[in-house]
Amino acid sequence: EILKDSKVFNIGDNWVWPTILIYEQMKLNKCSKEEIRNFLKESIDKNPQIYELWMKLIDYNIEIKDYDEARNTYYSASKSLLI
Repeated sequence: EILKDSKVFNIGDNWVWPTILIYEQMKLNKCSKEEIRNFLKESIDKNPQIYELWMKLIDYNIEIKDYDEARNTYYSASKSLLI
């Protein structure tokens, strides 16, 4: 219940690792695939330059065997990340 209402942390905060911890907790609590994906996508939308969040989303899509979404996410990351 608490995780469902969680907001993505502010960009000014050190929010990346807490966001990843919430993601892991959502998986443990068996939140729906869409809830988990939307949470990660919202996090990425806050700052599309966070490589770790892109990789978590790609890895999650592979974990749930949604390979098309994993490829699409990888493609989006390659267009968004400035390396």
